[in-house]
Amino acid sequence: MFRRMSLALGVVSLAAMATLSAQKPVIRANSVTEVVTISAIDPKTRHITVKDDMGETEIIVAGPEVQRFNELKVGQRVRTTYYESLVLSAHPPKQAPKPSSATIDITTSSGAPGVTAATQLVTTVTVTAIDPKAPTITVRTQDGLLLTRTVQDVKNLEGVKVGQQIDITYTEAILVGVVPEK
Repeated sequence: MFRRMSLALGVVSLAAMATLSAQKPVIRANSVTEVVTISAIDPKTRHITVKDDMGETEIIVAGPEVQRFNELKVGQRVRTTYYESLVLSAHPPKQAPKPSSATIDITTSSGAPGVTAATQLVTTVTVTAIDPKAPTITVRTQDGLLLTRTVQDVKNLEGVKVGQQIDITYTEAILVGVVPEK
């Protein structure tokens, strides 16, 4: 259920570079929404059992940061939307890289019980090797780590050069809220 909502953009971060050669940002975004029903609540352990429309169940632990836990009720419908986006933009090797950063934002709902949690990671990598026959690309992170990734479409390597820097902004967010009764 909720585990299925994790979308696989991981390799895209280094593999979707076809338009990078033209110095235009590459933007990829996906979202998945799922509505589940609360079928059991254990207030002592803060475990919430939810069931989807296909009858699959999952137990979710509501940590102490989950406020208004006491307002949740068996039978309530909960909507979860998971967003994931990736922005890649290339620039010349002599341009200073963006400083790496990571931000986390959690906002609780003022209406029905709910929460929005978002994280954003920003970093710049430098292309150190390209192997169009494999096809792979190797990049160096700002802390010196070398990463090699397989590229699914060799055309995505066209125009990408060793020494080129790529700014990567990865954002993910999850919105969870009780569906209002009609």
